[in-house]
Amino acid sequence: MLPVVKKWRTCNKCENVKACNHVFYRGASPCDILFIGDAPGVNEDMCGLPIVGSEGDLLNSIVDELNYEGIHFTYGVTDVLSCLPVDAKGGVRLPTDEEVDNCRQRVIETIYDVEPIMVCFLGKLAKRHTNTIHQLSCYHLLTLPHPRDILKSGGYGSVSYLRSKLYLKEFIEEYYAEETTMEAV
Repeated sequence: MLPVVKKWRTCNKCENVKACNHVFYRGASPCDILFIGDAPGVNEDMCGLPIVGSEGDLLNSIVDELNYEGIHFTYGVTDVLSCLPVDAKGGVRLPTDEEVDNCRQRVIETIYDVEPIMVCFLGKLAKRHTNTIHQLSCYHLLTLPHPRDILKSGGYGSVSYLRSKLYLKEFIEEYYAEETTMEAV
């Protein structure tokens, strides 16, 4: 168990915490790439892991295809929020800025715990979180559509899917090309 999980699993800063499970992290630790999504959905809340179900399958498929093509890397997944944001009627809603701020330190500590080389934001809310990451260090950063949005735009084999896979591949290859150049100097 990551130290960040032990520390934050009893967090109750947000009102909706009482109605949800905490969703923290899945994947390798340390990892080469940390994927950061927006907020847990119902599936994630039920199993306590970020980006699962059909969205997780799609993300895993992109990674598997890149591995098959010889682009090997370890990865982990977390979300900007650790709790399912619900409205007064129990329906899922967009997170508030306050909720994002409440989880900011947890995301930073997750990054420190898993020591990624690269950070990939999945979706618009996660992209808004980039200012926090810039304060940490010189991580290599990429933003891709959230797997939910790729599924909505056609899913596997769609332009959005293929474009995301290509951008991720180029992102990884660019990083390793820089590393090779630095080692040669």
